[in-house]
Amino acid sequence: MNTVWIVAANRTDARIFESRRGENIEELETFICSEARQPDRASLTDAPGRSHDRLGTARHSMEPHTGLADQLAQRFARQIAGRVERGRTDNAWDELVLVAGPEFLGHLREALGSHCMQHVIAECHKNIVTEDIPAIVAALPEQLQHRLQSRAE
Repeated sequence: MNTVWIVAANRTDARIFESRRGENIEELETFICSEARQPDRASLTDAPGRSHDRLGTARHSMEPHTGLADQLAQRFARQIAGRVERGRTDNAWDELVLVAGPEFLGHLREALGSHCMQHVIAECHKNIVTEDIPAIVAALPEQLQHRLQSRAE
């Protein structure tokens, strides 16, 4: 079959494209993380917890180890990874290309796991999810660009 999926994503948006031999690249799905688009304070419902100081009677507020924006990004990456994994188990794709900014790319790698990561043929460390298909393809490594463009011809 030799189908390539291209996943372009950032903290709030993701798009999955498909490239099949002899066909144009087409967009399969779009994901939006609306929670991540809201300011942090809008998503917090409670004040941070309070704790006693180890020595003495002073009290101070406790901050979460991971910020809310980072938690939302990790959850969104897991959502995208779930869809990519379903595609893998359904044999919908053979090879995978990841396009995301460096920080979110790390979340994606972690969420995808080893089975999907074995099929990654290229990564692009740019946040260009909102660009059109030709711009996304142009950001990929040159070898892959030629391969994807020759499929559409």
